[in-house]
Amino acid sequence: MDYKFGIAVIGAGYVGLVSSACFAELGFNVVCVDKDQKKIKKLQKGDSSIHEPSLTPLIQNNLATGRLKFSESLSEAVLNNDIILIAVGTPITEDKQADISEIENAAKEIAPLLNSYKIIVVKSTVPAGTCRQLLKTIRNLNYHAHFDIVSNPEFLRAGSGVKDFMMPDRIIIGAEKITIHLMMARLYQSFIDREIPIIQTTLESAELTKYAANSFLATKIAFTNEIAHLCEKLNADVHDVLKGVGLDKRIGKDYLQPGPGFGGSCLSKDALALTQSARIMDAPVRIIESVLESNKNHKKIIVEKIISACFGSVANKRLAILGIAFKANTDDVRESPALYLISMLQAQGAILNLYDPIVKEISLDLNVYWGHDVYDTLNGTDAIIIMTEWEEFRQLDLKRIRASLRNTIIEPTLIDLRNLYSPQEMIKAGIRYCSIGRKTQNIVYKENLEESYT
Repeated sequence: MDYKFGIAVIGAGYVGLVSSACFAELGFNVVCVDKDQKKIKKLQKGDSSIHEPSLTPLIQNNLATGRLKFSESLSEAVLNNDIILIAVGTPITEDKQADISEIENAAKEIAPLLNSYKIIVVKSTVPAGTCRQLLKTIRNLNYHAHFDIVSNPEFLRAGSGVKDFMMPDRIIIGAEKITIHLMMARLYQSFIDREIPIIQTTLESAELTKYAANSFLATKIAFTNEIAHLCEKLNADVHDVLKGVGLDKRIGKDYLQPGPGFGGSCLSKDALALTQSARIMDAPVRIIESVLESNKNHKKIIVEKIISACFGSVANKRLAILGIAFKANTDDVRESPALYLISMLQAQGAILNLYDPIVKEISLDLNVYWGHDVYDTLNGTDAIIIMTEWEEFRQLDLKRIRASLRNTIIEPTLIDLRNLYSPQEMIKAGIRYCSIGRKTQNIVYKENLEESYT
């Protein structure tokens, strides 16, 4: 195919940036539009506004080839391109529903600019029925416009977005006409050539697929954490249990790793939006409602675990928190369990040192010490809490950690909420260790002798 569509991407957020850079890498001419003038100027210089592995060089390389451009001009982008890809945010409103106002505004701005046939592709995560609503909105504003709307939800994970775009498990295309499916197939021809599954369906089915997928992932995480909590009560090892569970091909091993609870901009938001949408339609999803409650309760359990590991009180104790981003390889702190933990520990009188390899500040008024590196953060603390599974935290110098901790009534203590280490390593290092789903939180190591506290 000699002719390639010109693509205009509306929104230079996470989805918009990754999609723009990756489509350009596939050989399309792409212009990414955003109203944020400062963001656009940075992007025009090749400076990505988000931390995402491989994204910055991809942006810079495609800027150099001329295939990728960044602009504030929506009219120019719409008029000069064939496909208009909408990738704006859909946050949760106060009444717990998806806020589609940005998408509606984008549609209203696009409508008068449709001077020739366009395909409007909605990448944003939206409730079922949104695309059909946008179609009516545009038609009401420009009755003679020649266009079609497609639901093409993204499945990009923070920290691996470029990889997920280039090597997807599947591509979902929701449209009302066979001809539109055929045209979208041309957009994704290189994926079809690699035999990536393309699911062609209706608008509503495509929209709902994204919500259902994220809600199911949230369910696996919540289930894992509940089993981990039960393992502690029964003196079982969560890793052994979940390995036995995950090797069942009907279940799979992914997302069966205990942790401090799910966060980020997608799982909580999408699960919540799904529950509200289902209630409105009088088809409540009780399982997903329970998942959200379970995740909320798990965060409380984590706080209790930390207080217990500090012998019942964190008041006036200096604690080091390693990891502020909700997961590794991203700078995203939205709904991060670390933020909840910080708030709760400070309310209990704890003094906090914080460190994250990428996140250096957060838009909260926190009276904390930000460490320059891991060991600066640990120096003089009573206990260490690992919140995020950064690779840097998997290779800590345990002897240096022991030397960094204060000589208080608390033995050198590591509270590992990602289970990055084994209890055996901690025994050898002489560090008191607390993890998730393993009966280790009541064990104290003192002068290399093991004492059990019940």
